[in-house]
Amino acid sequence: MTLQTVNPAQSRRKGPELLCSSAVSNDFDEHSTFAMPLGTPSQLVLKIIGEGILHTYPVPETGVLTVGRSSACTVHVDHVSVSRQHVSITRRGGKLFVEDLGSRNGTRVRQRALAPQAATEIAVGELIEVGTLLLVVQPGAATESAGERRRAFVAELDRRCRGNAPFALATVKVSASLPNGTVEDLVASALGDGDSAACSGPGICELCLDGDPASAPARARAVAARLLEHGMIAEVGVAVFPADGRDHAALSTAARRGTTGVVPTGVEGAMERLAHIVDRIAPSDIAILITGETGVGKEVMTEKIAARSRRATQPLLRLNCGALSESLLESELFGHEKGSFTGAMQAKPGLLETADGGTVFLDEIGDLPMSLQVKLLRVLEDGIVRRVGSLKGRTIDVRFVAATHRDLEAECAAGRFRRDLYFRLNGITLHIPPLRERQAEIPALAQFFINEIARKNAITPVPRLDAEVQSWLQSHDWPGNIRELRNTVERATLLASASSDGVIRKDHLAIAGAAGAAVTVPPPPATSDDARQQIVDALTTYAGNQTRAAKALGISRQTLIERIKKHDVPRPRKR
Repeated sequence: MTLQTVNPAQSRRKGPELLCSSAVSNDFDEHSTFAMPLGTPSQLVLKIIGEGILHTYPVPETGVLTVGRSSACTVHVDHVSVSRQHVSITRRGGKLFVEDLGSRNGTRVRQRALAPQAATEIAVGELIEVGTLLLVVQPGAATESAGERRRAFVAELDRRCRGNAPFALATVKVSASLPNGTVEDLVASALGDGDSAACSGPGICELCLDGDPASAPARARAVAARLLEHGMIAEVGVAVFPADGRDHAALSTAARRGTTGVVPTGVEGAMERLAHIVDRIAPSDIAILITGETGVGKEVMTEKIAARSRRATQPLLRLNCGALSESLLESELFGHEKGSFTGAMQAKPGLLETADGGTVFLDEIGDLPMSLQVKLLRVLEDGIVRRVGSLKGRTIDVRFVAATHRDLEAECAAGRFRRDLYFRLNGITLHIPPLRERQAEIPALAQFFINEIARKNAITPVPRLDAEVQSWLQSHDWPGNIRELRNTVERATLLASASSDGVIRKDHLAIAGAAGAAVTVPPPPATSDDARQQIVDALTTYAGNQTRAAKALGISRQTLIERIKKHDVPRPRKR
């Protein structure tokens, strides 16, 4: 990357350029160049934020600051979503104004597109969407590095901890891989007087919240909800001084242990109640059984449990019990000694040994063969694992989380699953309801996925759902649950991005046919006969190919096999 200092008077003609080493922070990527006018003192800075990008630039006390790909702009940003002359920011009379300069991808403030060549007043800390980048003007010194901000933040916390006044420390963590400072800058505008924030790592921000600690959880969740608007799944945790700790290290650890997921705005009900239960049981070592249909998010739930447990820093190892043969599954779970079977050229520890001290997630536990159910029961009862071909046991300490789409009570009654193992695994059951029973969540979830997909694919403006599509999404049966919804929304977002208004309509809800033709997604099945006929039609269309038929139906192949059995569908012979 190149940093340039350009005199405004020379900015529109060729000439020598001076290197700048001190006026701009070092938080840059290698693909952007900035032009900076000499000698412009300022108490405000402009932050430019994007995936892998964090730039800081001083805002002059008077005059116009232009942003674009052209070297004629005072801020030169070489990014595909930014026009040559995209936007201007003007500071006059103690106020800030933003103006779109006729850009191709537009400029948005307060979720609304700005009319070209029309100045709009903005507040300090207000977000400006420029292409797929975010701009924010906020107080601060342009030369202040992320490290300096972090040190100042910790010093302030230490000072507070030496006093007696209660306060709250909150952590905000996002799932995306982001450079230090990105989250900090996004949440800055949501902080109140006396609050402060600093990053402790990529995608992790700590907030010092002044005032009544009782209001801290709601304030922290409001900050995380703002991140969700920009496609970042957020988790928050809150610790209170002095009840949860008397120094920064203790408070930070307590806040991270108490992190809880923040659902998109408008998503409440069953999943929110489930999140409260997870908050209570995650710190313990009780075995957990997660039930629910394929695609509802059982593995995601397990990750949340592991992250909030006392084993958060230890391994979380996953094994799908239905994906391996019985012999291979035994070796993967328990390990084996050298020469214990053909091909065992050396000793190998199993999953249970490797996860010692951490969490083991056994997906599709209902598919575990009966012979292995006995061995797993012994491990649960005495905490000792024996490798294949070994007489010596090894003591382990793991927390078990199991998941299944099957009714294990019915499996026990049919003799296909050991009741004693079921009781051992079922310390507590978390049932994730299917998406069709959570209709109120669907529009917010869909828009959340749209925001995330648009951000990853540099789509601007972000597509939105029309009323007919929202109604259809809420009435659809969603046999593939969250996975199917995400796939449907992703296709629709990419198709709508090519339209002039960026609105997702019913004709964008399409699935690819065998020869590349688009087939409209069918309406939700009204009866069991309708569901059976859809399966028959899909299998017939794809000549019995279950993988392609499942993809056309928006479900996994395993779910299709289950439904073939359920509806007694004859399998067409492959041509």
